[in-house]
Amino acid sequence: MKFINKATLILTKTAEIFHWLAAALTVAVGICKAPVPQFLKHILRADAVQLSTYGFEVSTENMMAAPKATTLIIYSIGAALIFVLMALIFRNLYLIIKKSKETTPFQKANVRMFKEIGYFSLGVPVIGLIFSTINRFAVGVDVAETAVSIGGFIIGLVVLCITQYFAKGVELQEDVDGLL
Repeated sequence: MKFINKATLILTKTAEIFHWLAAALTVAVGICKAPVPQFLKHILRADAVQLSTYGFEVSTENMMAAPKATTLIIYSIGAALIFVLMALIFRNLYLIIKKSKETTPFQKANVRMFKEIGYFSLGVPVIGLIFSTINRFAVGVDVAETAVSIGGFIIGLVVLCITQYFAKGVELQEDVDGLL
């Protein structure tokens, strides 16, 4: 059990760090928008470019393999926000595992962090939907196709439901501690 706890601590912290880096790199791509479309055009040499982050997808076709700068900026902002939410999810998971290592997992702080994980999970597809809509209005329906996955909604709802059980566990833990 100690090995599993240590492994999950390492994996969650690593995932958090990689998501923060991905958010920073995505912002950098958005800032360097001018040379990037031409760079992509020379690197990819395809008829379409598809950008995807956790179900938020933007596809551009028949644009000589280079997305418009507007599409790239909008995608970069949306993807960076999604990466930040995912980094916060992994941060909370790390803290929950670390905090529950020596004691019971039924603590008020854990319930709060589980709720945050649920809200962050719900936020991922919402951000994708918002930025897909903005992209369609800014660039046009004919130029860029967008898609959003609803998997984050389902995971967010499941986590929020599990949070209710942890909240009940906190109440029972406090009752037991009060008896002792």
